[in-house]
Order: sequence, then structure tokens, then C-alpha cells
Amino acid sequence: MRSEELFTITLRALRGQMKPVHESVLAQRISSNRYRLICSPAMFVELTADDEIELLEDTFRVIAHGGNSAVRIAIPKAHKQEQVQSAILPSIHAIGGWFDGAADVGDQMIFVFTLPSTVTSEMQGTLRQLIRDGFPSSVCIS
Repeated sequence: MRSEELFTITLRALRGQMKPVHESVLAQRISSNRYRLICSPAMFVELTADDEIELLEDTFRVIAHGGNSAVRIAIPKAHKQEQVQSAILPSIHAIGGWFDGAADVGDQMIFVFTLPSTVTSEMQGTLRQLIRDGFPSSVCIS
């Protein structure tokens, strides 16, 4: 994949009480309004890396799921990003996953990790327990 094929796209949707949510993510263009996500977004829990989407005027439509899953962890800002990454990344990498990024949301940071389709629900449970043990005030969103 050549770097010039990558774009930053903005996902839009109405959530909750019809409040608009916007998030920029890295994607590969497939056609004029279709993209394959390179990273799992923080705010759109129904999407993960490798999903194919179509951008519409004020929202998006999922064309195909890529098979990956994502773990999104909300952690109070008191924890430094490097602290969270150093505690969690070795386990994520050991099962073939990767760190997609972090989003600043109020008094918390949402850390996003993508897990490949080969990761079992048991492995995900073990990972979630590791996160809860290391960061008791965290919340696993997905």
C-alpha cells in the first residue's frame, strides 16, 4: 500500500439525544466514497480496523466488517499514556494486536487497541482482566 492512498476521513453520526459525534480516522480509499479503515476509532464502537465503510452526507454505512475486534479502555487522565501503553502493549502484541491511538474525552483518555480475528473470547477476557487489575478505575468499552 502506498502512503498516498491513505486519507484522514471524518466519521459523523448522531448519538444519544441527537448530539453529533465526529472523529477523524486514517483510511485507505477504495472508491470515491468507500474506505477501508486503517485504525479502529475510539468513539464509534461498531467499527474496527479493516472494516469497509461508505461515507454518506451526515453519517456512514458499513459495507463489510474486516473481522477484527477492538478494545477501547477509558482511563482517568491521571494515568500517563506511556504508563498505560507499557502496561498493556506487551499483552496486546503477544496476541497479534496493536495500539491505534488515544482520544481525549473530558476527564478521561480512551485508548484503542485492535485485535486480529484469531483472538478468542477467552483471550479477550484475560486481556480485560489484566487491564482491570492494572487500572482499577478503567472501563472497557468494547
